[in-house]
Amino acid sequence: MHERLKKIKNIKALRKQYEEDLNPFILLLVRRVKSSVILFIDEYSVSQKAALYTSIGADIFYMSPKNVLFNYSGKASKAALELTVNNRTKEHFHVRKLCAEKVVKKIIENKEKCEEELVNIITTEYIDVCGQYHYTTSSENNDLKPNQTAENHTSAYKDLGIDPIDDEKWIEANLKNEHKLKLN
Repeated sequence: MHERLKKIKNIKALRKQYEEDLNPFILLLVRRVKSSVILFIDEYSVSQKAALYTSIGADIFYMSPKNVLFNYSGKASKAALELTVNNRTKEHFHVRKLCAEKVVKKIIENKEKCEEELVNIITTEYIDVCGQYHYTTSSENNDLKPNQTAENHTSAYKDLGIDPIDDEKWIEANLKNEHKLKLN
C-alpha cells in the first residue's frame, strides 16, 4: 500500500474486510505448514528446503484474492506507466522463496498459538510484505527474475536501470474518490 493512501478515512474498515476475505486462503497455508512442513523440516536437505520454499512461495504468490489498494505499492517503472494497466506486469519485489521461508519460520515460532492467531500473523505478513507488488513491463519483469535473490532483491532494480516511481494518477484518483472506495 502506498504511504499516502494510509490516510483514507475508511482504510481500516477496508483492510479489515480484506483480511476477512484472505483468511480462508491463509488458513489453507497455515494448515499445510503445520500438518507436514513442521514435522519434517529439520530432516530436509538444503535442496529439499529450497524446493519446499519454492512451492510455498508459489502458493503465496498466487494466493487469492489480491486487492490493488493493499497489495499494489503505488509504484511502477517509468516504462510501465506508459502502458495501460492491463498491459502492465505485477512484479513481486519480495523474493518468493524468501517470503515462504519467513512465513514458515513465523508459523514454527508461533506453532503453539491457535489457528486463528496464526492466520492473523500470516495475513499481516502477506498484506504488508509478501503480497506487495510494483508494476513493470513484461520485459523488465523477465530481466529482474534471474537477478533477484534474497541477498540482492533491492539492488536488482538499480542494476537494471529500473527506478519504480509513484503512480501519481492512481494515487490521486484513490485520494480524490476515497468516499467511493470498496473492495472488489
